[in-house]
Amino acid sequence: MKNAGVGRRYRFEAFRFDAGTGELCNPAESIKLRPQASRALELLLSRRGELLTKDELRQALWPDERIVMFESSIAAVMRELRRALGDDPKSPRFIETIPKRGYRFLPPPGVPEARDARRRHGARGTAGGFLNLSQGLAVALVVLLPNAIEKIPALASARTAEPVTVTVLPFESLAPPLASLSGDLSRELVGWLGHAAPETLRVIDATGRRTGDAAPSDLVLQGSVRAVEDGPGEAVVVSVRLLSGADGAFVWGEDYPRRPGEPAVVAREVSARIADRVLSSALPGWSTGYGEPAGNQDAAEHYRRGLDSLEQFSPQAVAGAVEDFAEAIRLDPGFDAAHARFAEALIHWMGPARTAERVEQARQAASRAIQLEPRNAVAYRVLGEIGLFVDRDWQLAGRHLEQSVRLSPSAAPGHHSYALWLSSRGRQEEALREIRLAEALDSGSIAISIDAMLLHFYARDFEGTVTAARRLQQLWPGSQSAHRYVVLSRLATGDAAGAADEARAVLGDLNATLADSRLITAMPDGDVLEAYWTASLGAVQRWVQEDGGDPSFLSFHYLQLGQQDAALHSLETAIADARFSYLLPFLGVSPAYDSLCGNQRFERILRDLRQSALTVESVDSRCDAAMQAAAPRAARAAR
Repeated sequence: MKNAGVGRRYRFEAFRFDAGTGELCNPAESIKLRPQASRALELLLSRRGELLTKDELRQALWPDERIVMFESSIAAVMRELRRALGDDPKSPRFIETIPKRGYRFLPPPGVPEARDARRRHGARGTAGGFLNLSQGLAVALVVLLPNAIEKIPALASARTAEPVTVTVLPFESLAPPLASLSGDLSRELVGWLGHAAPETLRVIDATGRRTGDAAPSDLVLQGSVRAVEDGPGEAVVVSVRLLSGADGAFVWGEDYPRRPGEPAVVAREVSARIADRVLSSALPGWSTGYGEPAGNQDAAEHYRRGLDSLEQFSPQAVAGAVEDFAEAIRLDPGFDAAHARFAEALIHWMGPARTAERVEQARQAASRAIQLEPRNAVAYRVLGEIGLFVDRDWQLAGRHLEQSVRLSPSAAPGHHSYALWLSSRGRQEEALREIRLAEALDSGSIAISIDAMLLHFYARDFEGTVTAARRLQQLWPGSQSAHRYVVLSRLATGDAAGAADEARAVLGDLNATLADSRLITAMPDGDVLEAYWTASLGAVQRWVQEDGGDPSFLSFHYLQLGQQDAALHSLETAIADARFSYLLPFLGVSPAYDSLCGNQRFERILRDLRQSALTVESVDSRCDAAMQAAAPRAARAAR
């Protein structure tokens, strides 16, 4: 008999079922059903809510009528399905037994991923017209109670299953100088894998044992590091192989050539990439929201277009991404990755102003993505960013961002956002470690490059700030923020002449005539800096007034001009407005606010932000130097 379920996929609660392959996946594992069990589940799902009689099952599962003990055979099929679903026949959640008649799949039903033609081309409303975009969003977004996401487990499992075991063997060093890198790789891999899916993946750390002493496991990971000649210098190649623990059969392998660079960064970057591949190999169905879509082809096409738009560096492209992800959700309301990316696009830093309405839409969409797929790392990242930059709920933001990193170790955006959270908490060494990893995973990201510069500044590594700013200028030649933080870093180290030289270069670019440029060159350093900060303040004021920008960005411009009251007022305005702010989480650590040391209004602002334990570093020399640098500007402003 032809299997009518070929190519048809279903979603219900945390499960996905592919009738073509017989695979039943939950967030913890993938189960290959026997043909009869797979066919029975397809029949139940295709007629969800309806009675499926025993006779219909007999004809579908054993059409040649060779089965003799039919009752016990169908009972065995149902037992297999219930074991796979974690269902209790006495209190069924999915399959209900109708005594002496048959079985029924209980509502709410699963949603097939493959839509029929009518749904593929747009569902009609009650008035006969197609759903418009706003109606589609209303269908797609589910309003959740505040903090409801806290009740969603990180790796919800419908049933207790025996975890997959993977043994990590010590990496072999094929050159003595690489022994440290080999050890770092092994340790990092154990860490990534051990934290990713503790309920479904058990990691056996054999890095301290001899190869032959490893305990039996389902999978074995082995690797080596060797040096190779690469042009004028040397490079390293990390080779890794994943083998079956039962018979040593090859499962997956790859080589990672790298410049030596900083060994700790190389080890973290390569091991993160390896960990993601091991997770996808060990746990079929592993999905974190960063991969390719499946199911409804029209929805998948809009999803891919949205991803392409997010890669472009313009507000118009981000607006287009929002529309494409919204359309993907309308076409397939169960598409968890589309919900997560829709949320990401709504609060994207290059998009339109992040109004309270857009932030709330993003929160709802990310929460919905996790309802559909509890392992969606993108959704956890978005919720973490909202917690950090809007709610300023530091603990909840940290939990979400840590979970995002655990679920997808090689996703640069997760490490990027987590680094920002670490910095806001005063954990600067850890923050720099994370942002270096994010840079290694995505070396061309302008957003990561900007924040690498900022995190060096917040860590008071001012030479590192300048180095990062120069790199940002290579990626983004028109960046004014790079110049700004060079000026701030030079001032923080007492190099007023160096700060003025940077300011002259900017002001020279802004003035078209040669006469103006000569005038700027001849200006005293103090006047150049005042002119620079005045021009920069004007640009930020226009952004705040015309585009709804964050008023907190006015504050450190005012401080550089000696206008403390105006600076404090802009901070108080930003806090009262409760909008998305990239600056407020870092008030307690940013050297730009050293001149406010001891200011009672500023201390009250920190308390309002629940940052009283993270006040600016109050080392007398630094605070005094900052205030002394501000004094001449304040005197000029008073004239």
